[in-house]
Amino acid sequence: MSGPGTSTVDRPTHPSGRKTRVIDSQSAVSVKGLGLVVGGVRLLRDASFELKKGEIALLLGESGSGKTILMKTLCGLVGPGEPGFSYEGDITVLGHEVLAAGRQKGSPIGRVGIVLQDFGLLDEMSVEGNIDFASSHARSGRAARGEDAREKLLTEFDLPRHVPVSRLSGGQKQRLAIARALAYDPEILLYDEPTSGLDPSRKAQVAGRIQRTNREHGTTTIVVTHDHAALLSIADRVFVIDRATESLREVDREEVGADLTAPAGGAGVPPATTSGPGPLSRLLAATGGVTQASLLLLASLVPRWRSVRHGLYYLLYYLRLVVLGSSIVYMGCAGAIIGFVATYFVIEFLPHRTFTEPLLLDEVLTALGYALFRVMVPVLGAVLLAARCGAAVAADIGNRSASGQLDVLRSLGAPPRRYLLTGVTHAFLVGGPLLVLLAFGVARMVSLGVFLYLFPEHSAQFWDRVFHRLIRSPGASFPFYDGMHWVLLKTAVASVGVGAISYFLGERSKVSGREVSGAVTSAVIWTTLWALLVQAAFAFWEFAKP
Repeated sequence: MSGPGTSTVDRPTHPSGRKTRVIDSQSAVSVKGLGLVVGGVRLLRDASFELKKGEIALLLGESGSGKTILMKTLCGLVGPGEPGFSYEGDITVLGHEVLAAGRQKGSPIGRVGIVLQDFGLLDEMSVEGNIDFASSHARSGRAARGEDAREKLLTEFDLPRHVPVSRLSGGQKQRLAIARALAYDPEILLYDEPTSGLDPSRKAQVAGRIQRTNREHGTTTIVVTHDHAALLSIADRVFVIDRATESLREVDREEVGADLTAPAGGAGVPPATTSGPGPLSRLLAATGGVTQASLLLLASLVPRWRSVRHGLYYLLYYLRLVVLGSSIVYMGCAGAIIGFVATYFVIEFLPHRTFTEPLLLDEVLTALGYALFRVMVPVLGAVLLAARCGAAVAADIGNRSASGQLDVLRSLGAPPRRYLLTGVTHAFLVGGPLLVLLAFGVARMVSLGVFLYLFPEHSAQFWDRVFHRLIRSPGASFPFYDGMHWVLLKTAVASVGVGAISYFLGERSKVSGREVSGAVTSAVIWTTLWALLVQAAFAFWEFAKP
């Protein structure tokens, strides 16, 4: 049906005969005089075009021509505030000025869905969980919510309900990525290289799927690709980025083959260059980055979840990653080792043991209990927490960055820093002190066992009284010891810093497993250094004489 401001496209209807696709004369995307410079390289100069609601447009160009950057700019994932990003002109998407001053970096444009080349599926969730996450963050009142809506999408795209994402085939993953994007109820749907690496028959299937989705859900569709052969037949409009002229222009279908088979002219054009910042500028930039990260860390302590259910999901996810499972065994073993080493070797190698043991045993055991509780276990615990849990978080977030999951979360209106960083921060804030107390509890039990082995003539009551002389008030029991506030405070500060450093190192843009591995290595180094610095600073504060 056509109405004022609409026109019906002369294209076959849906096989069931239920719908004829309608294109609205209203603008979905308007680009005027756009120029883009990224990383010192100019990608576009004075580009202008307009898409109507309901149209299918192909954005073509060679690899490296800037197609994906333009796509991410259109949906708000890249823009002002990004390092090395500068622009001229205007972009309006669904009435929103994408490049408006003051827009939060990485803030998505409402009701714009994205299907990445690597899909960016949330692999800790099931198929149904991915769809439910998107629908829970939809911005419109007519969003695909509830069991019936999920069932319709699962049926339409022939997806299993509870199968883990890791067990899906490539085709199933792509269908899930499209279904998840539709659950967000988008008016515009962007595809990044949807036919990359497929054989001709698979490419035809993907093209048909894109066309059906456009027709049945009424979305404006932009397909970013360098492979035009399989997708040209479904397009209403075709745009080409020309590297030689740094321009974007609309072409007829007949021009596409010649246009893309012509030699790339941009290869001989040197990239734009600027002089690098001086030492003072780099210092100020680094200081500003640290200040910004500190403010973000403080903000992350306050949950700001659009979906409380999914916010709690990620909080529990990172609590399991940081606190439970192997972390308990790891810190328990560390406590056992330090309890054994400290007790056995301190007592066994007393100088002139035969003469000094009767005189010094009480004092040595008292000092041992104090040192284990106030210094040795907190220091060792903080370092081991940094090495094990910091690496785990950096790997988790780094893999999300490399696989596009962080971009998907942003596109769904679920900023990673509100969900993932908040979960990480609280997991370390709770988990760090608990694991250190666990390590001390094990260390004290092992210390008791070693002492009774070395001195069977003494009782456990003797050890308990002497070992706790400086750390336990009369009537108090573990873990309510004197100085507990110092142990908890320095452990919490060290732990939260470990979580933040690991998160920010993992969050940086990554395109390969090597970069993820580099982030993990950096996280181990910097979090360990942070933990040691915190312990040293607290030692001067805690034990300084007035």
